[in-house]
Amino acid sequence: MTERSFFDLVSPDLYANELRERGYRLPLAPDPDDMGSVLDAGGNHVFTVDVNSEREDADADATRRLIITAVNHCAGFKTEAR
Repeated sequence: MTERSFFDLVSPDLYANELRERGYRLPLAPDPDDMGSVLDAGGNHVFTVDVNSEREDADADATRRLIITAVNHCAGFKTEAR
């Protein structure tokens, strides 16, 4: 991102475009095979919550779903992460 703050991404289109420019396909979703991991719409790993397994699985899952929902919502997707 050049000479612009991330706080300037006020529209879903701008936010989604910044992620697309970095190679991420939206919407994000939980990885069904790896607790804590998040995938893009192409099935590519994006990030992992609780990489050191310090949290209970249910807490790590809830955390990743909250982050997924926030990112997807900011990008204009209104569905909840499954």
